[in-house]
Amino acid sequence: MKKKLRNKTLFLTAAILIMAFGWNMTICAKPVTMPDGTVFDAEFYAQTYPDVAAVYGNDVTLLYQHYVLYGKAEGRIASAPEILQETPSLPEPPVAVQQLTNAYRQAGGLSGLSWDDTLAQAASLRATEIYVLFSHTRPNGASCFSALPSSYSYRMLGENIAAGYRSPELVTEGWMNSEGHRANIMNSGFSKIGVGYFVDENGYPYWVQLFAG
Repeated sequence: MKKKLRNKTLFLTAAILIMAFGWNMTICAKPVTMPDGTVFDAEFYAQTYPDVAAVYGNDVTLLYQHYVLYGKAEGRIASAPEILQETPSLPEPPVAVQQLTNAYRQAGGLSGLSWDDTLAQAASLRATEIYVLFSHTRPNGASCFSALPSSYSYRMLGENIAAGYRSPELVTEGWMNSEGHRANIMNSGFSKIGVGYFVDENGYPYWVQLFAG
């Protein structure tokens, strides 16, 4: 079953409110685990990279935005090595969504969904596409499922899409609170899953689940 989120405007508004009120933080000494799982130490980042601090000041949001958009690609580090060693690693967002999805299924008496690399590759492609066109129809007018190779074998397929949710927990909960998306997650006919995740240049996240059975 295919069904997109009905009110994208609501999610856009919610995301703006989160940015306006939840992320307006000044610098502090304690490292912070960001919604994507990165352990970010703003004080360390500013002191280690004075060129960045000279432009962005001591604001956690602005410093982290620099790290995500530029610093990571430039080889800069988000926290002191000893902090990174002491902090348990968190799963990547797509894997976290799979784990949360399986937790909901298992709580409902269903078996978990196994990770499928082909579905994951297609879901990753779809995540970049819903940034262009938020729809189950691809930007070229084809069905979302055409992102899969023609050789891919299946009996049934499903797709969930979402935008604006800042963590795997929030997006999975959002899908579970939507009848059509919940139906896909809790469909006993599905046995495999792939998850796509894309963040645009403004830090706005896009999510895709692809299911197969």
